[in-house]
Amino acid sequence: TKYLILSYMDSGQEITAVFKDHSQSEFRNLFNAIKEGQDIKRKKLASKPTPAPTKTVAPESILDQLSKLNELRKEGAITEEEYNKLKEQIIGYK
Repeated sequence: TKYLILSYMDSGQEITAVFKDHSQSEFRNLFNAIKEGQDIKRKKLASKPTPAPTKTVAPESILDQLSKLNELRKEGAITEEEYNKLKEQIIGYK
């Protein structure tokens, strides 16, 4: 009797199957299914987008925001009216 041994690695585990001569079609079906499964797994891994690194930024304190806003007003980048409106938004007045 002849035997055919199929051995492969999947996720770090060795998988082994033994087939007798009369089960060649079963072997082919199993081999094709394994190959198809590996192709699907490879495609899934390849299609996963690599997440972009995220930058954590601490929120500015209200004092920092008001200070920057005041600098913009002093530089003439915003008007007194814009300054007051933005200041109210920062402080939380409506």
